[in-house]
Amino acid sequence: MRRVVVLELKDGTQDISVYSSSVKLVLANQQKIGIGLGALWNALSKTNGNFENKKCRIYYKYIDK
Repeated sequence: MRRVVVLELKDGTQDISVYSSSVKLVLANQQKIGIGLGALWNALSKTNGNFENKKCRIYYKYIDK
C-alpha cells in the first residue's frame, strides 16, 4: 500500500489536492496552509496523520498500487 498526503482548503472553495509527499504539499501551498514543513511533520506524527487548523485540513490517505 502507498500513502499520499491530502490537502483540503477551508477558504470557501473546498479545494482538495493530493500530493505524493508533505514536502511537495508545503512547497506548493505554504502561504495558504499556515504551517511550515517541520511543524507539519511533527503534527502529523503526533496525531495519527491528521492536522487541522482554521485554514486547512491535511491528512494521510492510503491508496492501492
